[in-house]
Order: sequence, then C-alpha cells, then structure tokens
Amino acid sequence: MRHAQPATIVVLATTRSKRRRAASDAQWPSKPLGLSEDERQLLNDWAAASAATRKWAALREAAGIDRLDLAERLATKLLALGVWTVQEAFQRARWELKEIAWCDLPTLQTELGLETAAEKQAQRLSIDEQLEQLLADELVGEAAAAVLESRLAAASKRGRAELLRGLSLWVQAQRSGLRQDFALHARPHTKAITAGEWAWLESSFDLAGLAVGRFKTMIWLAGAGRLLWSGGGVDLPALPLIALPCEHLLRLTAVQAAPNQYWLIENRASFEKQAEQLPPGCCLIWTAGRPSHAWLRGVQALLLHAPAPVSVSADADPAGIEIALAAVEPWRNAGLPWLTRGMEIAQLETSKRQPLNGYDQQCLQRLFDRSDLPDSLRELALGMQRLQGKAEQEAWL
Repeated sequence: MRHAQPATIVVLATTRSKRRRAASDAQWPSKPLGLSEDERQLLNDWAAASAATRKWAALREAAGIDRLDLAERLATKLLALGVWTVQEAFQRARWELKEIAWCDLPTLQTELGLETAAEKQAQRLSIDEQLEQLLADELVGEAAAAVLESRLAAASKRGRAELLRGLSLWVQAQRSGLRQDFALHARPHTKAITAGEWAWLESSFDLAGLAVGRFKTMIWLAGAGRLLWSGGGVDLPALPLIALPCEHLLRLTAVQAAPNQYWLIENRASFEKQAEQLPPGCCLIWTAGRPSHAWLRGVQALLLHAPAPVSVSADADPAGIEIALAAVEPWRNAGLPWLTRGMEIAQLETSKRQPLNGYDQQCLQRLFDRSDLPDSLRELALGMQRLQGKAEQEAWL
C-alpha cells in the first residue's frame, strides 16, 4: 500500500525575525480537504469572516480553550493542504505562528457552504434596495434612512427592514394590539422580535401611539376642559398632565369649561415644559410623532364636544412638517381653523442645524408636490432645502 507523500513546506520570505511559509505542492483545491467533522466545524468558524488575513491569536480565541489542541493540528494541516500560508515570528528561541493568509477564501467558503464576500455584498445590495423603497413611506422612511446609512451587519439590516415594512402595513391596515400581535404580524413564521429590536423600535417610534403596546393606546392632555362620561369625569386643570386611553374619548358625553384653543406639540420635553405655563382656556395635546388612527379618532371625538381652533408645533425638519399636517387632520375635517406655531424660518436659521439625509430629501419632494401645503410651511421647506439643514423644536420651545 502506497502512502501519500508528506507535503513540502517552503519559506517564501524571511528576515532574522520573521518568515512566511507555504506548501510547495498544494493539494487543495484540486483534491478534497479530507477533514474530520471537528476539524471542518472549526474551519467553518474561522472562514465565516471575509478578511483575507487573520491573526492567529484571534483564531485561537475563536476556537476556545476546549479546542486549542484541535486548532494547532488543524493549522498544520491547512498549511500542508495549501489552504493558507503563515507568517511566523522568531521569539523565545523558536518560530511562532502570528498570522495566516487564505490562498483562495471564496472557493473555500463555497466548499464549506458559507457565504462569500461577493454573495454578502449582493445580499446587502438587496437589503439596501428594500430600505430605499421604504424611504418614500412617511411613517418609516426616516428610520429606514438611518438603517440604510448605518454600519450594521447585513442580518441586522434585514431584520430592521422587515420590521419597518411590518409597521407600515400595520398602520395602513389600522390594526391595534399588543406586542405579541405585532410580532406575529411582522414575522408570521417566527414571531420572534429580540429585546434589542424592541429597544430600537421604541427609540424610533411611539409604539403605543401606533397601536402597538404593552397596554392601551393613550393620548396625553393638559390644560383647559372638564371631560365627562356617563360614569364620571376628569378635570384637566386639576392635573399637570394626564394620559387617557384613546378609545375612552370615543365615549365622551360632554366637555364642560371647554377650551377656546388647542395646541399640539410634537416634542415630549417641550410638551411637558409648556404644560406648566399654559394660558387659561388652552388645551395642550402631545402628538407623539406621526399620529395613529386611534389618536386621530380620539381627538376627533373630543372636537365633536369641544370644537376650537388649533396651533401645531413640530420640529423644523421635513418629517416635522408632515407630522404637523397629519396631526391637524381632525380640525381640517371639522372645518376648524388651524395654524403653525414656532415653525417659522427664523427658528431654522438661528438654531443649531443637522444636515438633511436621503429620507429628508424625499420628504421635501413630497411636500413640494402637495397642493394643500400652506405658504408658511412651504417657506420653511424651501429654507431647509436652501440651508440643507433641519432643527429640533426643543431648542426654542
């Protein structure tokens, strides 16, 4: 029986302290790797990344303490097979492995069933295309732009794109429910949304306002008005501010000492600040970003019993203008007067500005295409376009 001749390892380059070695007669990829199951699993772990070179210390760490002996044996075998070349340093009177360089990583990854760098890039492009489509969505476009511009891994981007698409469809269908209901809607096959993804959704959206909550969807109020139901009432001036279930407003029977004006504020910090210094007769409402259908229905029910004009204040950014226009919809439907407050070009020009992103540009185009855009808001939008900047209302309100 003839035995295979051991591979010859040659020195490609050397100095007194460093050398690079390789197999002179590489068997792979013309011949199978011939690895054990344990060796193949460890190689899978090592080859999953797309880097052309890897530090040996990092590979040992990836192997873990229980597989160090296996790692040493596999390193020698891969060198002999011609899978990689190695760079060594002369230390402590001997040559020690410091770094490896893959000879043909894409071919190796294909053989192991791993994604190549080209395949990962193609997948990223596909995910980016999905996110770019979401930029046109008024609700989720801003968040999609942030994900698109981030350095998140492809899997994380894909997951967030999926959640954004699910949230958009949830709101379009006027659905409401608990978080597990939304999870089933957004991911019908797995129903799993990680804690990190929930945290990201919470930081990007008012989930309760979009009828995705742990509890009921609420509306926050402060100022004038005594709200009455068949079983009792709430005196708003007696409280700094209050949150009521949106559906509860649908059962209002009357409003006493009704407000003579409403004021909608988008920014929560500004809402709480202004709640402490409201003039008599003003009812303050927090819009909490883009209003949900439940919020709009609740406000519409309030106006049936206590109609009055409204002022709306939102950030001096393209999304803020869209939010303001959406929030005053109940007043417009009722034929009641409305105007903006603190959304003048002066606030934008004198405040610290942030640059416009891709979503902002698309949002501006949508605004310019609207026939119902008031002159004051068109002037603000034109100012954003001219300055290529936007600002948050918390800076002046």
